[in-house]
Amino acid sequence: MHEDVNLSNKPFDVVHHLMEPLLNFGHYLYVDNYYCNPALCNSLAAINTMVVRTVRAYRVGLPQDFMSKPLAAGGMDYRQQNKTLIVRWKDKREVNVLTSKHLPEMVEHCSRREVKMKPTAAIDYTANMCGLDLNDQLIAYNPMHRKTIKWWKKLAFHMLSLTLVQAFILHNKFLKDLASDHGSCVISLRTFVLVWLRREDS
Repeated sequence: MHEDVNLSNKPFDVVHHLMEPLLNFGHYLYVDNYYCNPALCNSLAAINTMVVRTVRAYRVGLPQDFMSKPLAAGGMDYRQQNKTLIVRWKDKREVNVLTSKHLPEMVEHCSRREVKMKPTAAIDYTANMCGLDLNDQLIAYNPMHRKTIKWWKKLAFHMLSLTLVQAFILHNKFLKDLASDHGSCVISLRTFVLVWLRREDS
């Protein structure tokens, strides 16, 4: 396979390169925060690929006069940049969503505790991006890295953490599939890692 040695590692170019075989098919892309900005959303929307992602208020390319405006609890505001909508909504904290898929509308959303009005973009993002956010959450709750000034050691520990979390998710998925027949139940990430370490030592 031919490898382009001049391939850019800028987030904008990385996403376009990875999505190249899937462009112009009307797909929806739920992208990581690091890669998302208005320029990416607009460029992908122009080739029939819609993007949805929460962003931080100070992200490059966002209109700071709009992002810095105070927002009342429960309120929503939006601004459009070309094909991209910037939606701001405040619940307990402020949530900012970049979307080229949604309209600026609020709908009733039922949670475990209450019913509240939420932007459709925020609801859709939560429903479809939960996998990656859960991965980051599990790593944060169960840190496996060690303090070091060597960048490659940090990368190695992070890759090990990602691998263990993915193996843990697949393991629990397998247990859930067996639950109806064998009464199996899921285990915690900590238990999974301890079992894995014991097997490595034995």
